[in-house]
This record gives sequence, structure tokens and C-alpha cells, in this order.
Amino acid sequence: MRLSDRLKWAFAILFLLCGISLLFLDKENPDPAAGYVLAGMATLSLSGFGRCLAWNALETGEIKLQHFHYSRRRQPRRFAATVILIFC
Repeated sequence: MRLSDRLKWAFAILFLLCGISLLFLDKENPDPAAGYVLAGMATLSLSGFGRCLAWNALETGEIKLQHFHYSRRRQPRRFAATVILIFC
């Protein structure tokens, strides 16, 4: 398994952990700093997931997501546009 694949799944798990832990914050005595830190970590992990997804696409030459499969060889312009969209 490539490093980009491992990092992609690590960022996805980190995003889920931060997002789920936001649900369990104390509602009666809210500490806004804790919520901001968790939301920031979730945002950073989602950004890391996207960067690793783009990195993996550039390494392998193909993008495999749930409903579509793009290849650099078969659809070069669509592949480039999708990588740029994922990276930004």
C-alpha cells in the first residue's frame, strides 16, 4: 500500500473522530475554545484527505471514487481538472 493511500485513510479517520467528538461536547456549559479546536482539526484533516487524494491520483494516473473512475491516459483534460478541483 502506498504512503498516499495510508495517509488518505489516516486523515479520513481523524476527520471522523474530530467530527464525532463535536457531538459530545457539553451543551449546558459550552466551552467555545474546545469546539473551535475540534472544528479546526476536522477542517485540517479533511484538507489533508483531499491533498492525499490528489497526490495519489498524480502517482497512479487514475482517480477512483465511488461513482466514477478517471484515467490520465483515457481522459487527460477531465483528469487534470478533477485533480485541480480536489487539490483546491
